[in-house]
Amino acid sequence: MLGLNRFNDDLINLLVGASWDLDTDNAQVLARLKKLEADGIAAEKQKGIFNEFIYLNYAAGWQAPIKGYGTDNVAFMKSVSKLYDPRGIFQTGVPGGFKLPA
Repeated sequence: MLGLNRFNDDLINLLVGASWDLDTDNAQVLARLKKLEADGIAAEKQKGIFNEFIYLNYAAGWQAPIKGYGTDNVAFMKSVSKLYDPRGIFQTGVPGGFKLPA
């Protein structure tokens, strides 16, 4: 389901961790982390080595890791979701975690 069979090249899974003491620094730290990610993606794209896959367990709340599973796999997951949860209770009523993209 992860869609990794679409890729021929080896991938590197990178986890960046940060910690800080003051809640008042949350916005500044998250902004810096987002910039770090954006700069990394820009460099990857410039070198032609960008890959959209994001390991879900390492994903930050602002990322959309399920989109990186590939359109075919996301479409399959949506069809299974509609089959077994036609009212979308899991997608809309269960708090937290990553859900299927709309």
